[in-house]
Amino acid sequence: MAVALLLQGIILLAAAAAGWIFLHRIRQRNSKDPKTWPLLGAQLETAFNLYPLHDWIFSFFRNDHRTVKLCLPSENLLFTVDPMNVEHILKANFANYPKGEKSNYVAHDILGDGIFNSDGDVWKKHRKLRDFFTDAFRTDALRLVHILHSAALSDKPIDLQVNEIIGIRFFNAFWQIERALNIGKERSLKQEVSVLNSFTANIIDQKRLELQGNNRSKVHLLSRFMSYNEDHPGTFTDREFRDAVLNFVIAGRDTSAITLSWFIFCICIHPHVADMTKKVLRLKDSTRGYTFEEVAKRMSYDTLGTMHYLRAPLTETLRLYPAVPTDGKVAAGEDTLPDGTQVKRGDRVAYYHYSMGRMEFLWGKDALTYNPDHWLQEGFSNRTLPSSFQHLSFLDAEYTPIEVM
Repeated sequence: MAVALLLQGIILLAAAAAGWIFLHRIRQRNSKDPKTWPLLGAQLETAFNLYPLHDWIFSFFRNDHRTVKLCLPSENLLFTVDPMNVEHILKANFANYPKGEKSNYVAHDILGDGIFNSDGDVWKKHRKLRDFFTDAFRTDALRLVHILHSAALSDKPIDLQVNEIIGIRFFNAFWQIERALNIGKERSLKQEVSVLNSFTANIIDQKRLELQGNNRSKVHLLSRFMSYNEDHPGTFTDREFRDAVLNFVIAGRDTSAITLSWFIFCICIHPHVADMTKKVLRLKDSTRGYTFEEVAKRMSYDTLGTMHYLRAPLTETLRLYPAVPTDGKVAAGEDTLPDGTQVKRGDRVAYYHYSMGRMEFLWGKDALTYNPDHWLQEGFSNRTLPSSFQHLSFLDAEYTPIEVM
């Protein structure tokens, strides 16, 4: 009798659960957002679509549905492609949308409190040193060119892209459990961070010895930081040196690597773009070739700004394949976005660059086509120029269209 009652109870419980799930899914039949399950939210759908994540999120956007809600057990995420919403988040109501403690926590293992992972005074502190970067980037870019040239001559492949675990954390509600159990990707991350910390500590020690010996390098980024610290004692701790270095080694290097990878890919499958770029560059300078070193010496923000047709295919690459596919903030208080979306305190609100670059209402019917003419003056003849809040990957508030040469 007891066994029969137990079985009946299990059957009734299963039937109730099935009915609950069925009704929950029925209520979502007209939803334009990712479907959810009781208790789990959209975690299952997200897990199944983790690797085609950007295309999966893009599939929910429509010209008349510009903000997508993704409900996870840990939080609600609002993704938007509406430039008015983006301007609201980044300008009109900027104070209500900090990066948030969770973003810092999720990425802290690698980025620490560096410029890409901080708010307020800490962010301002790192930003003051941006003027140190030009010489270092020019020197390292020259080294990269020689490496790529050597690989091209020997027909060897090069892997330019890395780092996915931190990004996955934002969509995995159970990553902290994996970290506590030291399993899966979290175990790999722990090992990799240990190597990075050891590498960075050795570099800091080496640079400190060089500075003590009055060997002040003018091109190494870390040397600039440490020299600044000597002139302003106590400004940066070794931990902050570590965070600053890894923010630029990882975040800076990865974004450049991603952009270079997609740029090379795009011009390879569109050879006419590569031919036009080379032709314009030759006409701009002279008929003779320049060595890599000569080109590097000529590079500056001003000279790069005159290379119009180089800017066009590069910016078009960033439109379709942004180095940072999505970026977001956390709502400090309740808010209403310009498109009417209600935001609750604690919601994560992200502007989805990857999807924004593909929306027809922003770029026209050929939004999915790689076409550098999007960035030439005559390409905008029938519509308005993009604003900074339409193409965040590349533009600034003073953007003007590229002149056709």
